[in-house]
Amino acid sequence: QADGGTEIAGALALAMGLPAIPQRLRQLVFITDGAVGNEADIYQSIAVAQSAARLFMVGIGDAPNRAFLRRAAELGHGVATVIESTAAIDRDLSALFRQIDTPQLTDLQIDWPSNAESYPRQLPDLYAGEPLWLTTRLDPGAKAISSTLGVKATSASGGLKLTLPLAHATAANGLAKIWARRKIQSLEDALTLGADAEQVRNEVLATALTHHLVSRYTSFVAVEKVLRRDDQAALVRADFANPAPADAIAFGNTALGWRAQLLYGLMLLLAATLIGWRAR
Repeated sequence: QADGGTEIAGALALAMGLPAIPQRLRQLVFITDGAVGNEADIYQSIAVAQSAARLFMVGIGDAPNRAFLRRAAELGHGVATVIESTAAIDRDLSALFRQIDTPQLTDLQIDWPSNAESYPRQLPDLYAGEPLWLTTRLDPGAKAISSTLGVKATSASGGLKLTLPLAHATAANGLAKIWARRKIQSLEDALTLGADAEQVRNEVLATALTHHLVSRYTSFVAVEKVLRRDDQAALVRADFANPAPADAIAFGNTALGWRAQLLYGLMLLLAATLIGWRAR
């Protein structure tokens, strides 16, 4: 008697809330079309148990709810996979299980300057073949970022500290918009976790309007410009040559003209007068 979305919140909360096993990390695979009826409750369940388990989302069907898959995977420190056809099931699931078997780094921490604004706020784990994309904005009045960036994480062999060189960093167009999109995405996701709706709206509006982006509170409006003459403006008369039509072919000018015809007429009249005079 199913008449709505998948009621998965209870089962997911139970699975993620099981007692942790020392020296082991629980990993869950959630296969769904994303048509769940209580996304907010699911996000809450994942957020509460995020340190005790990892959640991997698998989307199936013609049009899975990609936004739900992405957000659930981010909260669960996992990755989202979308299987678009039955022919790709073996390939995509094999790739997913290879990722699950080979987590490269967990519990990532990046030593950004204190005035940095980085997204996503919650760093996911790093898996083989899965890049980690971060967007960070520094205070314009702050000192330039140092030439290296410190990273702390946990690997299979224990704690790990990395120093990443930034000497090859270069400027590029569009980075500000990419950062702004990630910020808006993070703010809108925060609504599902109980963030203040008015505060989120104000921050999204400010960011979207500054960077000219579409969000749930902003949109693009097309304004037609119609040229009109000022009623008080003086009228000016001007002659313009009509342009020739495209591919027009002029007809041959075969007429002799009226002057030639008049000359021939006079000659014939003179000839007729002479003939009549001789006949007398």
